[in-house]
Amino acid sequence: FLRHGQSTANVASIISSDRSIAYTKTHGLTDLGYEQGMESAQQLLDQLEANGAQSGEKVIFISSPFARAKETAEACLDGLVEAELKERVDKMGIEISE
Repeated sequence: FLRHGQSTANVASIISSDRSIAYTKTHGLTDLGYEQGMESAQQLLDQLEANGAQSGEKVIFISSPFARAKETAEACLDGLVEAELKERVDKMGIEISE
């Protein structure tokens, strides 16, 4: 499981869980939150290796509809395709899917 990165609501001290904003861009990530999401890619790969991920296994990202959750998942995916981690993903032989 992946906790969302810092959101604009976090910075403004707003509790943002009203379902009426679930499918909107309201309260997405800050720049720091995006960086946190990208950094989580390293932690994800560490966990996959520790749990014995096998070549050919798929990693599927599913998130809540809230912007902060979707953007965190997207940032983690972005981290996985950066050169340093992409090499590790390829070596592990896992597939990454949204």
